[in-house]
Amino acid sequence: MESCYNIINNIMENEIKNNLSKTKKIILFVIIAIALAGIIGVVYYKYFYDSTLRVNVTPTDSIIRVNGEILTNNQATKFKPGTYHVAVSRVDYILYEKDIKLGASRSYNISVDLRKIPRLSEVVEEKLSFSVATEDHESILYLGNSGKTIYQINKILGDQNKELVAITPDVFSNISNIIWSHNRKLAIIKKGATQTLLYDFKRYDLIHQEIYDWGDDIRDIVWNSDDTKIIYFKTPQTGEKVLVQANKDNTNQEIIYNFKDTQIKNPKLYWSSDDKKLLVIDSQLYILDLYTKALRGITQEKPSEAMFTPDNTGIIYNGPSGLTYIDLEGNNRRELGVSSDLNKVAWFDNNTLFAAINNGKFDKFYKISISDGAKEEYIYYSDVSIKASNLIFLSDKKSLFFTSDNILYRLDLETIKY
Repeated sequence: MESCYNIINNIMENEIKNNLSKTKKIILFVIIAIALAGIIGVVYYKYFYDSTLRVNVTPTDSIIRVNGEILTNNQATKFKPGTYHVAVSRVDYILYEKDIKLGASRSYNISVDLRKIPRLSEVVEEKLSFSVATEDHESILYLGNSGKTIYQINKILGDQNKELVAITPDVFSNISNIIWSHNRKLAIIKKGATQTLLYDFKRYDLIHQEIYDWGDDIRDIVWNSDDTKIIYFKTPQTGEKVLVQANKDNTNQEIIYNFKDTQIKNPKLYWSSDDKKLLVIDSQLYILDLYTKALRGITQEKPSEAMFTPDNTGIIYNGPSGLTYIDLEGNNRRELGVSSDLNKVAWFDNNTLFAAINNGKFDKFYKISISDGAKEEYIYYSDVSIKASNLIFLSDKKSLFFTSDNILYRLDLETIKY
């Protein structure tokens, strides 16, 4: 009986040992599996989960930074998934900046071709004034030679060798303003404070130029669209303050408005390109309908300057809040978010102004959308202080011409955006 008990007991002990052995095996297997999974996870996380970023830059010696970390050009670098700031810089080049989002287990390649910061170049080697584009926007006219001669700069676009031509003899002196006709074949010239002359450019006969003296009581003058008519503000010795319309040679004079019952004393004028309306800028902004001869104020603000939009549907003026847009009824007022005189702006197209904005020693240049006020900055390098005025675009619109300290400069346009 005891022998049977011992046999049973041995069987049970062996079974327990076997079960314990199996449990140990299972536990060991689980431990090994967890360890392997961890190792695989680490390997995956290190070599497969991370993103790979490669930045290929021209010029190749540019400095590449990703969240401040300097990378080697065109070398693959591992990054944890997330958002990173990429900056590429080089002396004399426009800074490239971009935020990128890197996903897990993916490769990214960025190619950056840095653009040089354009340098200003002087167009002619003398001080000048009253520069303007020719009618075809291929050349520039200006008064030079110490204010004695009018010149035309030809072949100024692209990399051509420019050609400088005197289109008048050395006949001028003491010129205070030039009001060019649209076709540039005529110019109304103000001498000193009061004298007004009409200069008729017989371009192929520099000897027999025609000069007409209009007297001393004419103030601001504007041309109509086809240069056949003029309107000017006149203050004769009788004490009247009137608007006069006349032929281009000041014949057939007609008083079209008398300001005797108004507060207007010395207005600036701007004729719409459709010849229908006249802006009158004085104590406030007025529009004169040239058909009905009705004068109406359209804003209570006192702008220093104003002009019609190229399509004659609105007005831009320099008010207390800076450059502002309104429609012809004085409604839909939109502030453009910049302050600039109108002699520091030019139309880039029907909906876009190009403006020089005072920024201390160097003006900044912006392209500004009239419809939504969006601004795009253009960059340049200069060794001298720049206070730009009289902005000019020629036909290709790849370069901006302007004067600063009576020097005519050329700036090849480069936006700060990539």
